[in-house]
Amino acid sequence: MSGFGPNRRVVHNAGMGCAEAVIDIQASPKDVLEFVMDLRRYRQADHKVGPVLWLRRTGNRADAVACGKVFGVVTPPGLISIELTPYTRLDVRSRIPGFSAFFECEDLGGGVTRVRHCECLVGPFAHLLSESVLEELERMKALFES
Repeated sequence: MSGFGPNRRVVHNAGMGCAEAVIDIQASPKDVLEFVMDLRRYRQADHKVGPVLWLRRTGNRADAVACGKVFGVVTPPGLISIELTPYTRLDVRSRIPGFSAFFECEDLGGGVTRVRHCECLVGPFAHLLSESVLEELERMKALFES
């Protein structure tokens, strides 16, 4: 099953779901990707990220131990690895089996960045991604533009 909207694409197949959304934000690609790389700040936009127990950054790589949140319930902590390709792409990997995500940024000029975000998850909660990805980007836009 797949669904499309003006800013969103969702695909579900046999227990795997991927959701993708695109939004234009009044911020530089660097500011957007640095915001995401700092999970303590990014959890303001992504409510699936729970408490961040530690975060270490070395250059274009960061590792963190953070809890997740599913249906408002905090999950056990897990390792999250983030890799930045300055300042065009950010890849996220988690110890959560079957989870991956990325952000891509395109500088549109005039201080506007087009942000493309995709999350994929294998398992029984894959369907939860369909709404959350666009909502994350909308919250991030509000944080930058308020």
